[in-house]
Amino acid sequence: MTEQFERLDEIFRELSRGKHLSAADGDLFSALEKRPTDYEALFKQLGFQLEIDARGFYYFFGSNKGRRITFSVLLFSSIS
Repeated sequence: MTEQFERLDEIFRELSRGKHLSAADGDLFSALEKRPTDYEALFKQLGFQLEIDARGFYYFFGSNKGRRITFSVLLFSSIS
């Protein structure tokens, strides 16, 4: 499942820390740009709301961004 998502671990780590990803973030932003709705759906299944701002950046909306959670734990729990 995750093989279809480029740079997923890095994207999740940065977004969950509260970072906004924009074109200045190079490959991470490019990966999101290629499949925004797929990333949005995946993160929604994991309890995160990926926002796509019209000004050209991505971020997690809501209270989850401050939680200390690793992506591998979330992914494992979603496929078990």
